[in-house]
Amino acid sequence: MSNATERLMAMFAKQGPNNVVTGIDVFGFVQRLILFDECIIASVWLKDVQLLLSMVDPGAFCDLLDTGALRFYIDSATTAEIGQARHDMNIMVRGKLPKRLDDHEFDFATLRGHNDADKVRNSLSEIARSEILSQSMARKVTERIEAALLEPKGLEVIAEACKGFYSELRNDESITLKEMISDKLRKLGQKPKGLHFKVEEFEREEFRVHSNLTTKFGLSSKTARKLSLDTMMELVSVYTTLSYMREFSCVLGTEERVQSAWDLKADSLIRSLAHESQNRTAQFARVAKIAGVGEDQLVQSGRIDLDRLLTLRQSDELASFRSWLRSAESKSDKDIRERVCSIRAKIGSALDSKTARAIRFLITQAPGAIPNPAVAMPLGMTVSALDSFFLERIAPRDAVFSVLLRDYPALLR
Repeated sequence: MSNATERLMAMFAKQGPNNVVTGIDVFGFVQRLILFDECIIASVWLKDVQLLLSMVDPGAFCDLLDTGALRFYIDSATTAEIGQARHDMNIMVRGKLPKRLDDHEFDFATLRGHNDADKVRNSLSEIARSEILSQSMARKVTERIEAALLEPKGLEVIAEACKGFYSELRNDESITLKEMISDKLRKLGQKPKGLHFKVEEFEREEFRVHSNLTTKFGLSSKTARKLSLDTMMELVSVYTTLSYMREFSCVLGTEERVQSAWDLKADSLIRSLAHESQNRTAQFARVAKIAGVGEDQLVQSGRIDLDRLLTLRQSDELASFRSWLRSAESKSDKDIRERVCSIRAKIGSALDSKTARAIRFLITQAPGAIPNPAVAMPLGMTVSALDSFFLERIAPRDAVFSVLLRDYPALLR
């Protein structure tokens, strides 16, 4: 398979009302074949391909298909908002016919035509009967196109996209939708200062928008709904684009109408990733300094114990420490100091040292020296149970203490 950056999926059909193909982007078609090793054409029931066949030599077109330069993808699966239409259209939601939603409430669904396969077969038949091709050439072209058709994956792709979309709507920390709404308000000539926009999931996968679009910005209820819906559908489109990229290992052409949303979300993703990296590093430095093992407290030996580092990376303790570190941002210095320097943590780690384990081993084995089994066995079981209880409940090994005050300094000393 080609490198993902050398593989492009995009439309080249020009569409009019009701998605009727009115022409093709000839320049785009040629340029993409020049710039990419492989092009996946998101075709509109092969109507665009039929127009293309009238502009090219059919034999050369077959040769092009034989090189693997072109693939065709046809799928009617899409995401739609059905909140105000589901009752009238008799769309069942979770086994029942729901009520219509209000202007500020939304319900999204994945839709797909029931006759996709029949429509593709009919389009292939039309090409096979084309009057501009000889019978043998029409058959040859049809066979090549059919062989180049990719399996429709729309339902799976959109299901994956919706996971990300719903996660975004449920995330109280996300500001992507607010930024997108702000951008739309600017285009309407309004300054978005003081904008309030939050999304609530009031039923499973049913969302209610709380905003001041009508009260502060003077939009009607219908206009506010359209603004909110357009924004959310653009965000769905961004997640769908990302899902198609992953599914087909390709670059995906974006439509101009969602370019702004894509730019905002891409910026958000980059900021999020950068923030995660910087934040995690900063939190570790903060915690280490509080624990007394900051960079200025460590001896600069110029060497790193990679064997110990590899062992640490594979340990459950490090996984526990990373999980705790993610929550450290919301903790005060006092809380962290108590956590990493507590007597309980120190005792737990000390009791699990090699020396302590050796001493405990001798203690637990001591009953075995008693010659009378009737006394030795119950006593041994009691001592072992007390030892395990003390270690696990009274002074357990503390992952945060162990990683920060034992393993981390040892890597650099």
